[in-house]
Amino acid sequence: MEIKRIDLIEETHAIQKKYGERYSDNVEARIEACTLWDLDCDKSGNPPSRKEEILVQVGQCKAEMRYLESQQGHLLLGLSAMTSIGGFGYSPHIWDGIGFASYWDARTFSVQKFITYFQKEAVTTNSCSSEANKLNCRKAVEILRGELTPQLDLF
Repeated sequence: MEIKRIDLIEETHAIQKKYGERYSDNVEARIEACTLWDLDCDKSGNPPSRKEEILVQVGQCKAEMRYLESQQGHLLLGLSAMTSIGGFGYSPHIWDGIGFASYWDARTFSVQKFITYFQKEAVTTNSCSSEANKLNCRKAVEILRGELTPQLDLF
């Protein structure tokens, strides 16, 4: 399955260069970045609130995609994953150079990243990871893989 990405790295870097090292504090720079991504922003250049969606939760294993959605349906993506002993995460941001063409492209990308993360956690040799944690990671992988498998219409 091909995931359609939007590459605005050069354009984003051009805005950053134009406004100098404190570009992120500059209202005009933030407004320009929001405009680049076709995001509505307030007069201070702040993008709209992000949306959050939990894709899987098994015990203390949780995977969540967070995103900013443009008026054209393009997404800037952030991910958050956790287990009972750790995790990772980052937020979507107007300074991201890569976005996604649609919600489904971003969701597919997220699912793939979460599968990779939970697979590693399911076989970790970290002494802090319990068998229950590893089992929950395996269950999370199974649920996430189900999202990538097309379902046949029975009717």
